[in-house]
Amino acid sequence: MGLLMLLSVLQICFIPGFIFLTLLDRKSNDSKVLSLPVFSFALSLIINYLIVLFLSYFNLYTRGALIILLVIEFIILTGVFVYRRQRNYLDNSGGMFNDSIYEIKSLFNDRLKSAYNFIKLGLFLVSVLLLIYLLIVLILNIGKIFNAWDAVFSWNRWAIDFYNNKLPSSTYHYPQLVPANWSISYVLCGYPLQFVPKAIMPLFLIFQVYSFIILGLKQKSTLYFSSVIFLFLGFNRLNWTDGCVDVPVAFFSILVYICLCLLNKDDQEADKKKYILLSTLFVCGAAVTKQAGIFVVLIYPLLLFILTKNKFIWTNKKILWFGLSFIALIIVIILPYYIYAEMAIRAGLDASEIHYVTNEIYNGASYFERLFNAGILFSDIFSSKLVFIIFIFPFLFSFTDRTFRLLNICFVIPYTLIWALFFSYSLRNAAIVIPYFCLGIGIGVDIILMRIIKPSIINESLEK
Repeated sequence: MGLLMLLSVLQICFIPGFIFLTLLDRKSNDSKVLSLPVFSFALSLIINYLIVLFLSYFNLYTRGALIILLVIEFIILTGVFVYRRQRNYLDNSGGMFNDSIYEIKSLFNDRLKSAYNFIKLGLFLVSVLLLIYLLIVLILNIGKIFNAWDAVFSWNRWAIDFYNNKLPSSTYHYPQLVPANWSISYVLCGYPLQFVPKAIMPLFLIFQVYSFIILGLKQKSTLYFSSVIFLFLGFNRLNWTDGCVDVPVAFFSILVYICLCLLNKDDQEADKKKYILLSTLFVCGAAVTKQAGIFVVLIYPLLLFILTKNKFIWTNKKILWFGLSFIALIIVIILPYYIYAEMAIRAGLDASEIHYVTNEIYNGASYFERLFNAGILFSDIFSSKLVFIIFIFPFLFSFTDRTFRLLNICFVIPYTLIWALFFSYSLRNAAIVIPYFCLGIGIGVDIILMRIIKPSIINESLEK
């Protein structure tokens, strides 16, 4: 049982995505080893979802099928690392790791050069401590089972349907990426034991925090270190250790930004296309995690333009390549289950949740009342209205930064309004916008610090 649970964790969290990345990077000079666990995790979830959906549709989803899959994957891994001998990949990984160690040492060495550097070091240490705390929570989560209502009576019930070798019933329009992955441990272990699914849920927040720390080291800015604090506070009320999928959809949402931030202006063309492809896959991952992810799909072309404008030259040929790839991935990853669910609803075999969650649940409240109540609810996002008021001022400063101004206008504000008018019966439905909101606060804090500290640095140099 212990071996099967270990194989379940590896299959859900690492192996398929790692193979995909390794094959994608076979001609690349850019390994990005520190983002490897994050990308491997996200890609594994998407690949597993497609495999489980396919096998369940044809009633082939059995332990034998998964064991055959694992054998094939280990053969591929053997071929990659024994016969191909990916020395360049490993050398690049070692170089990336050493570069990060150097950046950490620089934070300590430069701490006394200016007040900004001292604050940056302090924020880095706080973010690392928060990461350690999240890892402890992960460890304490091992051996526990789901308690949240939605996890027990919806998401896990659908995972058990997969375990029984059939497509889930009564899903409304809720997509099935998370239940499909949970079911892998059930099928391999031969029993719907919730230990593995429950244990991996904290990873969706842990990898967001980890990615922000890595970006902070690479870009040498307080932006991402301070954003870790806001992110932790913002998700603290969303039951991120249990089986709700709001933090997972937010994970895929912010991974689009993280992925495109790793794309550098001086990267090789193949590396740039690689990160665009990965970000497109993560957009699709968001849409099959929860319906809120569909909004990310709709605005993804804008996000891509905003975040790559000065890094990637968009010719007509490249636009055509991207457009066709995007449409193909939507058809392969997103549409199948949504079409299946809609056909079941139209055939009278299932029901739609849309009217209830956008109208009936509000008991006749007007749109103005919804906006007002949503404002009260969202202002408690950091568990304190006073803290929210304090943080809203740095967020307003983020509009002075061109990139974040566009992100706020194209993503944060529109989705927040949609949530307030139609889905504000729960703060959890605002999850996909929370990381971007926290980044806005982070860049605002960085701008304020630079405006306060830079004049003092100039004055000190003049006095000398």
